[in-house]
Amino acid sequence: TGPNTITLLWRNSGKVHLGAFQVDLKPYVITTTLKTDPDDGNLVVSQVDEFESDTLGLLLYQLPFFRLLAGSPASTVDLLKQQCDFYTCKLR
Repeated sequence: TGPNTITLLWRNSGKVHLGAFQVDLKPYVITTTLKTDPDDGNLVVSQVDEFESDTLGLLLYQLPFFRLLAGSPASTVDLLKQQCDFYTCKLR
């Protein structure tokens, strides 16, 4: 997306096991920006992650009877592919 920059837009979802508890992750989108150093073989020198989620929604999503109040989960991967501008790595 720019000189010495790699930008990734990705969707996260899944389950996490915390001892006897299982936590379902509300699907959300992350934009990861990697900076590279051309003087060091273009190795990655920094990473910044921007999360498109809200804490309250993530918590409410854990209780099935409150999921409607948690807001919409991130779009499906196929829909994100349609919405993504691959030159800027931004959603339209």
